[in-house]
Amino acid sequence: MVYSCHEFLGIRSDEMVKKAVKLSIQQIDNSSIELTIKNKMGHDIIMQPMRLKYVETTVERDEKIIWKNFKKLPSEDVKATFTRLFKDDKGHRIFPPFAKSIMFDNNIKANSKKKITYKLPKLQKGDIVKSQWISYVIRPSLARSLKIEDKETTKKYIGDSVTIVIK
Repeated sequence: MVYSCHEFLGIRSDEMVKKAVKLSIQQIDNSSIELTIKNKMGHDIIMQPMRLKYVETTVERDEKIIWKNFKKLPSEDVKATFTRLFKDDKGHRIFPPFAKSIMFDNNIKANSKKKITYKLPKLQKGDIVKSQWISYVIRPSLARSLKIEDKETTKKYIGDSVTIVIK
């Protein structure tokens, strides 16, 4: 029996998503950090138009988040959001089959690094800085628009995570 398919197993595997990128955080001074995202794969981060991948970074003090790299949507932090969005000839966001051009495209090449510097509130001893890679097979907003409710394609996959405690 021969079986063939065009299924990409990596994006639907917690284990594989954890292996895709490596995150590291370095404190620069008392109000800034540098986040490094290393693409460990032998190819660019896959950016099929439905996908969403991003790094969420937070600063926690006394068990409360005092800073986050975005307020509501990951796309507010364009440097740490990895997706491809399309637009029509009037510049409005649109589904790929009807697109005239690309609105947003952020990626990391194979075996490459991206560094992002964040200005933060003044860090204090005991503050916890955490970054984590998050990946979706289908962007949540797109899944809602298309009324896709399948749990496997709308699941939030957590990849590499890194935490530092300010001393």
